[in-house]
Amino acid sequence: MKVFVTGATGFIGSHVVQLLLEQGHEVRALVRPNAVIHNPVVEQSEAVTADLADTVALGRGCAGVDAVVHCAAQVGVTDREEDIHRINVDGTLNLINAAAEAKVSRMIHLSSCGVFGPVTVDLADSSTPLDPRNAYARSKVEIEKRARELAEALDLPLAIVRPPWTYGPGDLRTLGLFRAIEKGWPLPWKTSVRTHPVHVRDFCRGILACLEAFPVPTGRTYILAGPSAISVKELVASMSDALGCRPPPNVPPRLMIAAATLADFVGAQFDLTLPLTRRRLHFFTYANAFSTAEAQADFGYAPTEDLSAGLLETVADYRAKGLLT
Repeated sequence: MKVFVTGATGFIGSHVVQLLLEQGHEVRALVRPNAVIHNPVVEQSEAVTADLADTVALGRGCAGVDAVVHCAAQVGVTDREEDIHRINVDGTLNLINAAAEAKVSRMIHLSSCGVFGPVTVDLADSSTPLDPRNAYARSKVEIEKRARELAEALDLPLAIVRPPWTYGPGDLRTLGLFRAIEKGWPLPWKTSVRTHPVHVRDFCRGILACLEAFPVPTGRTYILAGPSAISVKELVASMSDALGCRPPPNVPPRLMIAAATLADFVGAQFDLTLPLTRRRLHFFTYANAFSTAEAQADFGYAPTEDLSAGLLETVADYRAKGLLT
């Protein structure tokens, strides 16, 4: 199978490229101009240098491929909503049009479990109501709906996958949390809050299994979470063990939320990127536990990566790159 992967230089996208190549597939990678390639395996694929606004380049990327895996997205916590919309919504629609024009036989679009906001049921699934709480999540809710509609209108087989918090080698978004734990900074978790981590290898295996299972019903949405949900307190303890340090002290979330609200206001007024934001606090204060039953039923999704081993691997990768002491 020949696969066009967008966001190929990013954390998840580069692992998708790596897995596809390991399994003997051909890969064409969309690489942004001036992008930093963190995973050298991306250089083994055929590159299309462009962004999602370049419809001509997207046409070249989709020409002659069997499948498209769309990992590219704007995820920054301080980006303007219109910039997030331009990439996550408009760019995705550009890609769907290009894929349909090229008669691609299947496409997977990566969304996010952030579309749920705080989960209010025991295990959220594709039928759980959505409650996005930030610009990124709102863009994902909008594009899920519009992608389904456009793909159906253009007769493009499309599946949507939602990752929860994804960890593993190369994950720079969580580096700040590891550093905070290593330094013993107080963290504001709620004892009752659960999270549902997935190792990037499990997630990418799920993507490949979904690709190979087509045709699935167009627009079907799948959650690809890890083997089990755990409390945020347990996760912080496991991260501390991986770092070889004591767990940091816990502080009341309401105090941190007040500080983050002020930081958000200051950041918006002076166009600053501050380390503390309300969105970052959601990791500690929003319940996130998910059912993967639909993915298990349709393409045999079965995550196997051990959390403790995966966190040790992640820390070792950071230290090998000089990112942690």
